[in-house]
Amino acid sequence: MQSIGERVAKLREKRSLTQEELARLLSVNQSAVSHWEKGIRNIPSEQVGKIAIALNTSCDYLILGKKSC
Repeated sequence: MQSIGERVAKLREKRSLTQEELARLLSVNQSAVSHWEKGIRNIPSEQVGKIAIALNTSCDYLILGKKSC
């Protein structure tokens, strides 16, 4: 089972974005994205929606790994 960080990394790579590019879109630093993807730090709840928009996915998919209906 994938973690939220693993899903973020997979989607980011699928969209050909670097961690730095995603960080810029989210107004955070690259190390924050790296830590989220590695599971070192939890993703703040206020960032989940922003990540979903940036990666063109749903919050449900990021959090639960489920595609929306």
